[in-house]
Amino acid sequence: MLAALSTGYKLGLGLSGLAFVLFALTTSMVLPRYNADFPGRRKPLYIFFCLAFFAWMIFAVVFFGREHKESKHEAAAPVVAARR
Repeated sequence: MLAALSTGYKLGLGLSGLAFVLFALTTSMVLPRYNADFPGRRKPLYIFFCLAFFAWMIFAVVFFGREHKESKHEAAAPVVAARR
């Protein structure tokens, strides 16, 4: 199905996924290394960003992953079989 998407939709889906992966890796590996108490007192803010990224990824998949509807002209065109 990925091949059926337009370039803009592929780019939007890919960049959204990349942002989510970078956030996940940064908050799971990089930040705890420099601050052993991560997220500590900022836990509500961290939970907010986790939920925001989750909601954005659900929106991105629904919005960027949908197929384009056929126009009336394309849908009404009959299929002609080739004769030999």
